[in-house]
Amino acid sequence: MLGCSLLRSQGAFPVRLQDGGRFRIQFDLRASAIETVFIAPQYRMERFRFQRQMGIGELRYQARMNAESNWREHLILEVSPFLENFILEPRYKLAPTHQLFIGDWLDREREKVQD
Repeated sequence: MLGCSLLRSQGAFPVRLQDGGRFRIQFDLRASAIETVFIAPQYRMERFRFQRQMGIGELRYQARMNAESNWREHLILEVSPFLENFILEPRYKLAPTHQLFIGDWLDREREKVQD
């Protein structure tokens, strides 16, 4: 699975993979919102958005990945444009190594669905 986090803030946020496939995201005090996107081949893209609220110390979200019967169309029409924007948009401040990782994954998936 390819996991992406779009963070609306000026700072960098560490995302750590934990046991059992769980992720822990440090939510910086300067951030007003966090949007998490889960992408896996043969599944629909899953998004979750959280706005900062007073009194919330911990948030748990269980992504429910739904199978996608037409992965080729979903990849071309939804996943590819989303990831391309994520790579190219300067406001996300994605490190070059992360840009390459996502770009390579996207290229491999496109090759798999070619006619």
